[in-house]
Amino acid sequence: MASRTVADQFGRLDEFTSLLAAAELNAANDWECQFTADISANYQRWRGDMYLSDTQLEKLERIANQ
Repeated sequence: MASRTVADQFGRLDEFTSLLAAAELNAANDWECQFTADISANYQRWRGDMYLSDTQLEKLERIANQ
């Protein structure tokens, strides 16, 4: 699976931050809480240059849409 930057995957960075915020609110167990916290920490450091794999994005979307 390919990794692309957040900027490559989203037209606007606020779309990703909204997805991440929804995932953080909907995280239902320890694993999901840790996963979203790790993604958030990486995003705080790298912003749009952060690499995100297709699998990570799928998991983030699944958590956000629970």
